[in-house]
Amino acid sequence: MTTQNKKLAFTAIFLSLSLIGCGGGGDSSSDNSNTSTTQDSLDNGTRYYFVDYELDDGSDNLTMEYFEIFNKQFKNSEANKFLGEYILTANKLYTPREIAVNTVVLNSMTSWTSTLIGNVKTDLKLEKVDISGKNIFDTVLPGYRSLGFDSENSYSEARKLLASYGNDRFPQGSNCYRFTSRKNNQDYFSFKTDNEFNQTFEDFKETSSDYVDFLNQQLKPLGVTYRYSSGSWQNIPWTTVYETDTGAANDDYVAVKYQNKTYLADYDSEIEWTNAKEIRQWEKLLGIATTDKQTRTAKLNIEQLKKGCAVYNSKAASTLASLRLIDWNN
Repeated sequence: MTTQNKKLAFTAIFLSLSLIGCGGGGDSSSDNSNTSTTQDSLDNGTRYYFVDYELDDGSDNLTMEYFEIFNKQFKNSEANKFLGEYILTANKLYTPREIAVNTVVLNSMTSWTSTLIGNVKTDLKLEKVDISGKNIFDTVLPGYRSLGFDSENSYSEARKLLASYGNDRFPQGSNCYRFTSRKNNQDYFSFKTDNEFNQTFEDFKETSSDYVDFLNQQLKPLGVTYRYSSGSWQNIPWTTVYETDTGAANDDYVAVKYQNKTYLADYDSEIEWTNAKEIRQWEKLLGIATTDKQTRTAKLNIEQLKKGCAVYNSKAASTLASLRLIDWNN
């Protein structure tokens, strides 16, 4: 595979994988899935915390947002509000003025069922990780201590966490949870009609089909396959391009034709995403990386997927909140 084609392959898979990652930090130990003696509760009023690290336009941000359990479920901030977009399934078109449920039922702390609206549901599986005594920085930002900080971002919050709390550890009773799988109960498209795409739907389909043929030719040595698909639901034509192992779509090549106009869309596949599948994808990308940036990106994502967490219990979260120099919700 030529260097130019390696760059194309890396970019194509990266664009897809960057849309489906589950975020957060994680345990930096080699044995990071120990069963904790602390049993986390599903009682009413119990709080858990989503923790994430975001890089954006030269700045970085550490965020922490809680959800509170009631009747073994929780709602996000968009629950029972207008959907705000069209959701197209094989059986129904949901419109922006319909009320979105946006509720998550906790079958257990490691098995969730999320309902967006109507019968549009997603099953989520998580793994519980005992982080008692684990290093805080390496837990929240796995891989950064060894790989360091590049020149493309200030990393001000991450640098602050390392410099001020680089040796601090979580207390006993600290747990976190990493997502291990996600499976939608059906394929669906989401789109808005604010901006019409300046191309006929027929030309868009032809471009997408040609792109997949070319892309698969370049990716064949990696064993990665993209698929072009098109159809019509509720008299609305659609077209999509997605990777066949993870179901990740390339959103530059997803569109619908609604009221004779072309609109770009997001595609969510019924294909199950798993942590293990995405790790394999990034390992393939690491094998064809030709630049320091590509190598670093792949390694950081592998570290996050293997050692990362998205949800922390109150014991762990209160420890993070006590780090006064960190603005967790800047």
